[in-house]
Amino acid sequence: MTAHPSAFAPLANRAFLGLWIANLLSNIGGWMQTTGAAWEMTSLTTEPIYVALLAAASTLPMFLFCFFAGILADRFERRRYIIVCQFWMMGVAGVLAVLAYFGQLSATNLVVLSFCMGLGNAMNAPAWHAVVPEIVSGPLLRPAIALNSAGFNLARTIGPVVGQILLGLVGVFLLFAINTVTYIGVIFALRAWKRPAEAHAAQRREGFFEAARTGIAFVRGSAELKAIFARGLCFFVPGIAMGTLLPVIGRFELKLDEFSFGILYAVFGAGAVAAAFLMPTVNRLLGADRANIWAMGISAVATLVAAVAMTPLVVGIVVTLNGACWITVIANNGASVQMILPNFMRARGMAVHQMVFFGSMVGGSLLWVAWLTTDSGSVPWSTLPPLAVMALAIVLAYRMHQETAFPAVDFPAMADDPLSLPLKDDAQLAVIEQAGVTKAYPLDYVIHHHIVNDRFGNRTIALTYCAMCRSVIPFDVTDIGPLFVGSFKDANMIVADRRTKTFFQQATFNSIIGRLHPHALAMIPFQILPWAEVKRLEPLPQVCRVGQRDFREFELPIPGVWRKIVASEATPGLPSRLRDKSFPARTRVVGVIDPIAKPQVVYLKRELMERGVVWNKALNAFLVAVGDSVNGFKGTVAGKPIELALNKADGTLSDAASGTVWDARGKFKGGPINLDLQILALSDEYWFSWRAFHPGSQLVRVQ
Repeated sequence: MTAHPSAFAPLANRAFLGLWIANLLSNIGGWMQTTGAAWEMTSLTTEPIYVALLAAASTLPMFLFCFFAGILADRFERRRYIIVCQFWMMGVAGVLAVLAYFGQLSATNLVVLSFCMGLGNAMNAPAWHAVVPEIVSGPLLRPAIALNSAGFNLARTIGPVVGQILLGLVGVFLLFAINTVTYIGVIFALRAWKRPAEAHAAQRREGFFEAARTGIAFVRGSAELKAIFARGLCFFVPGIAMGTLLPVIGRFELKLDEFSFGILYAVFGAGAVAAAFLMPTVNRLLGADRANIWAMGISAVATLVAAVAMTPLVVGIVVTLNGACWITVIANNGASVQMILPNFMRARGMAVHQMVFFGSMVGGSLLWVAWLTTDSGSVPWSTLPPLAVMALAIVLAYRMHQETAFPAVDFPAMADDPLSLPLKDDAQLAVIEQAGVTKAYPLDYVIHHHIVNDRFGNRTIALTYCAMCRSVIPFDVTDIGPLFVGSFKDANMIVADRRTKTFFQQATFNSIIGRLHPHALAMIPFQILPWAEVKRLEPLPQVCRVGQRDFREFELPIPGVWRKIVASEATPGLPSRLRDKSFPARTRVVGVIDPIAKPQVVYLKRELMERGVVWNKALNAFLVAVGDSVNGFKGTVAGKPIELALNKADGTLSDAASGTVWDARGKFKGGPINLDLQILALSDEYWFSWRAFHPGSQLVRVQ
């Protein structure tokens, strides 16, 4: 088993270490400038709106220009592009230092130059985020992103304190001057890094407008990205209230001096750094999504406490907790976005991620300052709207989380009398035989959970059912333990094991990320049969105990959405341009995924249903349609060829030459060939998903 990487493992990479140190020093200078500018603004004016404008000026460019920057970063050589951005920001910091030295700073030019600095950050950020996976990848990616965030927040801890000390001793111009010098280290570190040739080759030199169009289309077609962005929006808009009003709270409510004001800014970074180092452990215990939900809840409660008890100690503790919560959500969201994006789209995708993040902060900053100016009472009513929105975000994050919406079932009870179950004859059941035990699970029950984990003797089997692509696949998970629904990617569910939180694509069986990566799940033989045929089997399999409620209509957490999806050509998570449109998206097909099929072949299910029994000469295999189910059997038994025929009256199969009879599962019933048929592994799913995950397969038409 691959060891889980520590929080510091990426620092063993010399290129990453050099850039991390240089960026840390640059961020320290940046935070010295930020807190110095905030203090200077409160010296130039006492109007809260100017404080909000200063915060908005540094973040608004991220919202306005970040996608444009992402297009440029995907078109041009990223290392050189980042160096140009560093020179721009160094120039802006130099202008600020000169103006401050000669006493020419005003509220207006401070806001304008902060906007120019924000513009440099906006142009730099997508490319910076895009090169991280080029330096470190695989299981090191998430801790690398967390380390980058930790470095940023470590700088947020050191910079304000040092900056406020120097501010009191020398003046604000020194803070701007120091920030100017720190960009030199980043430039030298970037020049020393040798970017992999394959990374540059993977970029596409698309035209500007074509790059913009494909970038927007990719994001619009990715349900996973939109879900991450929506949850982030719901958290960051209300969550920025404390950060926006911190200068006003510190200077006018708490009456802090320069040093204490710097400490107030620094403790946010201290909380973030601590959380970043603990994040691998927290994510391993809770999972990234649940860690985000906990972070949102703690942030909301802490903000309410600060509103009720506005003292330096309480506010300091609350700001520290908020720092930990923010870094948790930011790092986990960023890592999730990075893992979804291909290299040629990474800068544009990260640009949209940054636009949502900073757009949320800009909107939240202006919103809560505007609300504050209308609140003149002694009760802190201004805190209630952000807390209400944050509470809504927590509820949505919990309700929309796949593990909550589709809770996996562990070791379900079997019915004492299967024949008394409320099953209709045409109900489809997945029939699995392992370790001498045979069990059947109604698919109308499985779809509500997506995963059923069960024991077969000393084996543990996970039956998975992706409703979006209608793929049913059981896996032997004895070695890794039960599975749960982890996420959703390319219109197919991601399953994960509870012990290591390794994510696997259900359709391909392969891991995506986690302690076990790279690893592949092992599919086991199974069959899907109508209840009418299952209850004829001798002996009757054990059947999962179900009730009428288990046969309710399937629905997503938002009522009505599922009906609209299945009634359309929409394939959430899989962009239309990447879909094979030879047939309607939800055309039912049966694909042969058995190892004997090289290449894999696929049939239109309606053609198989019309024929009943189809022989594939190249595979030497039979496909047999019974009810609404199709099962496959190999065309030889003990090395002897057979010719299967279906008796529709009793559902049995027979060999025309020998007269041997088998039941619908291929179990021997009578005749000279006293052996069971060999099952052929099939997948009954939708056309769009089959072609997405089996692009090299061949379509076979039944004549």
